[in-house]
Amino acid sequence: MVGLLDGVAPPARVVNSWDFNYLLTYRADLRIRNFFALVDDLLSNTVLKDELTELIENDMVHMKERSHEGLVWRHGIGTDLGNYKYGLLYCTLVRVSRERCPDVSNLFAAMERLDNRLAIRSNRRTCIVAKGDVIECVLARSRETGTSIPIELHADRFALQATFQAMDDCIDDLYRCAWRGDSHPLYRDLPWVHHLSAMVLVASSVTSPAPPPRWRAVFDSLVRNAFRL
Repeated sequence: MVGLLDGVAPPARVVNSWDFNYLLTYRADLRIRNFFALVDDLLSNTVLKDELTELIENDMVHMKERSHEGLVWRHGIGTDLGNYKYGLLYCTLVRVSRERCPDVSNLFAAMERLDNRLAIRSNRRTCIVAKGDVIECVLARSRETGTSIPIELHADRFALQATFQAMDDCIDDLYRCAWRGDSHPLYRDLPWVHHLSAMVLVASSVTSPAPPPRWRAVFDSLVRNAFRL
C-alpha cells in the first residue's frame, strides 16, 4: 500500500472522509485528555530517559539492531504497533517534553543532532522509520526484567508496557474521532504524522476554557495541509 510517504496523495474521497474538526468537540476532548495523560506517564517513566541516554552515549550505533526487540506485549503475544503510531507518539513526546520535561527534551535534541532523520518535521519514510526505531528501543528496554536486572527497576518497566497497551487503543480512538470512512483507516489513508501530532496538541488547547490566541487559525492551517505533498 502506498501513501503520502511514497509521494502519493490519497484520493479526494479519502481526504473527505476525515473530519478533523471533530477533534475540537467535547467528546473528542475526553479522548485527547486520555492521550496526553498517557504521554505524561511515558515522560515520567525512567525507562524512557534511561534508553534515550544510552542511545546517545552509543552514538545511535546499535539503534536499528536493538529496535527489533521492541514490541508491545499482551497476553504473552508481542505486537508491533507500526511506524505510524510510533512516529505519532515520538513527535508528541518531543513537543510535550519541551514544556513539561526539559531533561527529556534535551535528550531528544541531542539525538536529533546525531541523526537528523529524527527532526519531527522530517516526513520521508526513512525519517518515520527512525522515529519508530527509537520508540521500539524504549520498548525493548521495558522487556528487560530478568534476574540480572535490579528488582527496583522492574516496576517502571512493567508500567511502561501497560502504558503502551493503553496507548495503542487510545490512538485508535483518536482516529475514530475524525475518520468518517466505512472501516478503520488504512496506512494509505493517514495524514502526515507530524501534522496529526500537532493537530491533537493544538486541539487540546483550542478546547480548553481559555485557548491561546490564534490557535484555532493554527489548527485550520494544519488541517489544510494534512495531505499536501
